[in-house]
Amino acid sequence: MIRAAVFVCAAFWALAPAVAEAKRVAFVVGINAYDNFGPDLQLSKAVNDSKAVAGVLRDDGFQVIAVENTTRPNFLRAWQRFLDTVAPGDMTALYFSGHGVEINGSNYLVVRDAPIAADGEEVLKNSALRLQALIERLKEQRAQVSIFIIDACRDNPYADPRGKRGLNVARGLRPEEPPKGTMIMLSAGAGQEALDALSANDPNPNSVYTRTLLPLLKEPGLEITDLAKRVRGDVEALAATVRHEQRPAFYHELSGDLFLVPKPAGSPAIAGGSTGTSEAAVAWSATKDTSSPAVLESFLRQFGGTVYANMARARLEELKHTQVAVAAPASAAPSARAPRVDPLPLAARPGAALPPSGTYPEPKQPEPGPQAKRAPSIYEAAQAWAVVRETNDLDTLNDFIGKYDDTIYGPMARQRLQELKGGQGTQIAATTLTAPPPRPPDTVTSPAPLPPSQHATPPASTPAVGVVHLPRVAAPLAAAEEGRLIPQDQFTECAGCPEMAVVPAGSFLIGSPASEAGRAVEEGPQVGVTLSRPFAVGKSAVTFEQWDACVADGGCNGYRAADDGRPRGRYPVVNVSWDDAQSYVAWLSRKTSKPYRLLSEAEREYVARAGTTTPFWWGSSISSRQANYDGTIGYAGGERGEFRQKPLAVDSFPANPFGLSDVHGNVSEWVADCWRGSYQGTPANGAASTTGDCGRRVLRGGSWYDPPQQLRSAARAAIYPGFRSNKIGFRVARSLADEPAPR
Repeated sequence: MIRAAVFVCAAFWALAPAVAEAKRVAFVVGINAYDNFGPDLQLSKAVNDSKAVAGVLRDDGFQVIAVENTTRPNFLRAWQRFLDTVAPGDMTALYFSGHGVEINGSNYLVVRDAPIAADGEEVLKNSALRLQALIERLKEQRAQVSIFIIDACRDNPYADPRGKRGLNVARGLRPEEPPKGTMIMLSAGAGQEALDALSANDPNPNSVYTRTLLPLLKEPGLEITDLAKRVRGDVEALAATVRHEQRPAFYHELSGDLFLVPKPAGSPAIAGGSTGTSEAAVAWSATKDTSSPAVLESFLRQFGGTVYANMARARLEELKHTQVAVAAPASAAPSARAPRVDPLPLAARPGAALPPSGTYPEPKQPEPGPQAKRAPSIYEAAQAWAVVRETNDLDTLNDFIGKYDDTIYGPMARQRLQELKGGQGTQIAATTLTAPPPRPPDTVTSPAPLPPSQHATPPASTPAVGVVHLPRVAAPLAAAEEGRLIPQDQFTECAGCPEMAVVPAGSFLIGSPASEAGRAVEEGPQVGVTLSRPFAVGKSAVTFEQWDACVADGGCNGYRAADDGRPRGRYPVVNVSWDDAQSYVAWLSRKTSKPYRLLSEAEREYVARAGTTTPFWWGSSISSRQANYDGTIGYAGGERGEFRQKPLAVDSFPANPFGLSDVHGNVSEWVADCWRGSYQGTPANGAASTTGDCGRRVLRGGSWYDPPQQLRSAARAAIYPGFRSNKIGFRVARSLADEPAPR
């Protein structure tokens, strides 16, 4: 959902020719003590960090205004002294080390007298300091260069260790867009936690980020963007030695080269990977994904004394003990693995969980030689089916069946082939429904509910929703039509209304196992849920054109959802609150006289999983070729990719086995439930929770803006029901008749 990224303590000061004579002024804050927080949330290194940074900045010619363990009033008094000192054209720096928190899309620096969580968000917002407000205020002073150095990435002080979050805040902070002449360096990536120490016995007086930053701030001739890259590589390596993911980020709108310390006369500026650890960082960046033991052994010979050596040895050990299920061509020379256009099958990924039994045959070791075959992945089959599902060409379908018959899409292709051969395409008149042709003998009409203790894993022979299209006039279903719906049918009940897909009944475990990467405490304990009846779900999030149809018909309180200058049409509607979503389903129910509603949280996770138990319906990792999110951030060893920075049209990626698009990413989706900090007391029948904190409502699915862990099937978050964001939309559900008519 709303992503948690982290700002970083980073400072750089540049001596560019255009500002060589400019005054340098810095504001440095470190806070260890928090009056209203418990002992485990007091910090031990923040003041040390601020003192060390202040000392380096003074050595580099800055006039420093510093405060420690400050309350809000004292912070503002010192901040005003800082502003009064800054003149147009000066260089400025702000360094903050302490706690930070994100609330409703804005980042706040938490000062000593911050309130307890029970006081609520409004009290906190008026007690903390909004970072964007500080950035905007300093901009008014017309400094030529401004550096914001924020090390506020430690444990969230408003996250209850028992799993109940007092405020709707995630770990870390969000990225800020820097104005012209500004740089912000982040001590960790989106959704990551910045380490204070490498262990409980770590003797270093500074945080992992600051201890890496300090010597680089003093290095002559180091250009600031190269400094940021070196900090990123070295911190990532240090954190990895204790199996922690921390990858600093930075953002800037600077022009020209900036140096904190001038380069010696007659010598070139130092590039990003000069010597020692930083040179190893550059080499490791190109080597870490290799599948060649020879490449890793070469790396160890050259960089065996750096922090990257342990990672190289671990990777080498992993390769020696991992049997990859794909045979490499005999002529292939050992080399670093390049990004793939087509993903490896799940069976070929070391450590990846296999899809449900029956999705495709258990992989076997291939025979030697170029003819070795591998089982296709769910995602490969989904991509291929999205291309051929509407075809009328028998040869195309036969070719698809030859390649993908052992996947969940094989029975669908055979169904389509049978329809074409028999000339029996399903046709529905405006008010009558003709039953589809008989399914092949090895298929079932709907899966039997599983016991609550098991995950729902629809058999491979169960067709996914969305295969059989039911052409008909868009009108409310008659009782006979509704009674004959089965878990593969689609329908639309009014012009401009959502396309609905029928999903099967079944059982699953809501939540995530403790071993799942990125898991949050509120995703447990796992509880068995049984959905005893099929129900209909929007094939996609509600689109702008569907929302606009509601407004044009006098519904949705006349609110024309803002598009922020982006396309409308088939793009998911955004800037709609939970209350807005409720107004839409109320209009839709009136329009059709049918029971439309928001999904429950359990239903939303059930349809996202589509019978799987992995973090995503296609497997255990994710790439930006599978969903729309911040692909620059990796998950569970997966590749990094594209960050599109906007929503995409709702049909941009293949649908899941239930026929639903974008169950992971694009826009976060409101569901009906009140927020509960755990699954204790979750309704076993999948109904929405109507008790708990109803001042916050649940969001599911993750958005285009979020890191990949927020897109997992089990990931959840909450916010107050009146909140609107360009990252949040919704999807509708519809209950179906209790008693189906005979087919």
